[in-house]
Amino acid sequence: FIDSLGWIYYKQKKHSKALYWVLTAVRHIPPDPTVLEHLGDIYTSLNNPFEAVKAYEGSLKAAEPNGDKQKRNSILKKLNKVRKQSLQ
Repeated sequence: FIDSLGWIYYKQKKHSKALYWVLTAVRHIPPDPTVLEHLGDIYTSLNNPFEAVKAYEGSLKAAEPNGDKQKRNSILKKLNKVRKQSLQ
């Protein structure tokens, strides 16, 4: 539920508060692909591509290799977009 609170703040464009709560969730639960994806989204909104890439990579690593392919593709798209933007 801590991640959900962070995601609510993210949706309200309160990105600093969102970051605090999602990082809290990351510290207290085993690696979760959705929580790590949220973390990547927040870092992207805060213009921190280095941390966003780490979070998205962690999300992919935490996801089951044969799991939801649509979800994995969504994360890969975000990861590739952030990598491309950070090179510009």
